[in-house]
Amino acid sequence: MFRIEVNAKLSDQWLLAFSGAYTDAKVTQPNAAFLTFLTTVAERPNGTPYCATAAGCTAPILNVPKDTASLSLVYSTKVLANYSLSARISDIYTGPTPDEDYFYDVRLPSYSIAAARVSVLRDNWEANLFVDNLTNKIAELTANNTSFQFNIPGLARISTNQPRTFGGQINYKF
Repeated sequence: MFRIEVNAKLSDQWLLAFSGAYTDAKVTQPNAAFLTFLTTVAERPNGTPYCATAAGCTAPILNVPKDTASLSLVYSTKVLANYSLSARISDIYTGPTPDEDYFYDVRLPSYSIAAARVSVLRDNWEANLFVDNLTNKIAELTANNTSFQFNIPGLARISTNQPRTFGGQINYKF
């Protein structure tokens, strides 16, 4: 795994934050039962075994994307005498993800989810307005829904993310 984080204060009011990671998560030494599954039962969509032989057989760890990243831009300032205003826009990227439904080798596509938030603070209280999933992106999160369904070839049920959500929140610290 490789990870990088950068926080840059662009001015007294502006902050830019970036993080990114690369993860190559895989099973490199499968136990005997999993190795048998990979060489005889697990098939790619074209009908070939996932691993042709036991030698060098590796399998990705499901639902772990190789690459992820996030980027945020934050603006903060004082308004009036005792109030602070903060605005944040952010985007989170998730790369293609290995998964399974009936076949072992399913690739879920990459996606990017944006969000925005505006906050007003004073003394012990804070008021927020937010929009999650700003662009109303429908992202495929998992195909492995075996607790909700029986796997049938040709009938993949994909779980997706929450749609665009608007909201408000008021916090008070005692």
